[in-house]
Amino acid sequence: MQKQQIWSQLNNQLAVYLYSVQCNAIAENVFTIKNLPKFIDEGYVNKKLVREGSIAFFYEEELGTILALPYVNLSGLDVYGRPRKSNSSYWFKWLYA
Repeated sequence: MQKQQIWSQLNNQLAVYLYSVQCNAIAENVFTIKNLPKFIDEGYVNKKLVREGSIAFFYEEELGTILALPYVNLSGLDVYGRPRKSNSSYWFKWLYA
């Protein structure tokens, strides 16, 4: 009897995991982003939007292009819910977006 319970519990855990993976995949594919540069992966942007809620887009003068990176909020939010100061890592240096 114990052996059957263990196998059913393992199957239930696997089913829950697979169900959560499918739900995350569906949630990530809801967003479509227009005018996104070709070198920015849309899947990466969608994953960060679903899991973290936001992503930083900024213009890099040295490269002459737009970058999309995750960031850390360093201070509180302004009236519109945007971070006042954030920190994004890019090639061993810190940029303030």
